[in-house]
Amino acid sequence: GIRLEFTRNGEWKEVDCRNYEVPANIVPAAIAKYVSDNYSGVRILQIDSDRYDYEVRLSNNLELTFDKSFNIIDIDDW
Repeated sequence: GIRLEFTRNGEWKEVDCRNYEVPANIVPAAIAKYVSDNYSGVRILQIDSDRYDYEVRLSNNLELTFDKSFNIIDIDDW
């Protein structure tokens, strides 16, 4: 039930755990801290990375977008 996508150089591009939490060692520390500080008890179910940003889907039906400096730039319902 877990879907992984990788870049050509072998780095993860997308990790989708559907109903399970993305392993903590995959999530950048700044993103994990933001989620923990602002959404206590909410799990990260998916994380995508591209050259411009990170998108994180949470178990509370929110999708967060962070720039590459880990600043929050968008919050959407899904």
